[in-house]
Amino acid sequence: MQIHTCRFFLSNIRRIRPFHTDYSTQLLVQSLVLSRLDYCNSLLAGLPASTTLADNNWIGESMTVNYLYQQLGNKPEKTVFKQKIFDSQATNCDYEDSGFDRGHLNPNCHQDGEGRTATFTLTNAVPMYEDFNRKIWYSQYENIVNNELKKNCTSPSIGYIVVGAVSSQTIVNNRLYVPSLIWAAVCCHSVKNSFSLAFWADHYPRPQQYKVTCDSISNLESKLKQYITSASIFSGGCK
Repeated sequence: MQIHTCRFFLSNIRRIRPFHTDYSTQLLVQSLVLSRLDYCNSLLAGLPASTTLADNNWIGESMTVNYLYQQLGNKPEKTVFKQKIFDSQATNCDYEDSGFDRGHLNPNCHQDGEGRTATFTLTNAVPMYEDFNRKIWYSQYENIVNNELKKNCTSPSIGYIVVGAVSSQTIVNNRLYVPSLIWAAVCCHSVKNSFSLAFWADHYPRPQQYKVTCDSISNLESKLKQYITSASIFSGGCK
């Protein structure tokens, strides 16, 4: 990870720190580190750089397995090292011929420049049905939020988005759990007029029945309690 890129993401985490518990902040920092490791390149280790980056943006990260391996002091067996990385998350190969898109959680359309490039990492993706990802979730959530924040959450206000997915029992290639529910919570923090929105949708292979619900964050938290014991997305609320 380049230093200025790391500083950019850490600065954003620092901004939202007052809205998060110690535990959720720890998860954010850990996710930042893990999301910048190019696990899929473990399958391409040793090939020329042009080959490694040729597929698409999803494996266009700089911290390849070879690079990480060279940074280790006491080096384990390299095949073991590669396998541990492979075991820790998805690779592009898991999506091949699966019938699922690599659906962005943090949408690239919400970012610019390096921020947009950074969304193309497999830790920022879950398996999504094509129509859901490219039509429904984009038009009824991603595009709406993008326009809303640009219009009503301009500087010095700060917009925060938390996105998540609830897994189902459907597994792709014995590796990837397909979500049964995908959700997002939006908070525009302003000294004068904060506002919030929540979106969620059931995720299943019936395009004609897709529906994205737009509601309050408290109702989203109630929805999530059907799957987990408690849910508090923004510590202290969006104020």
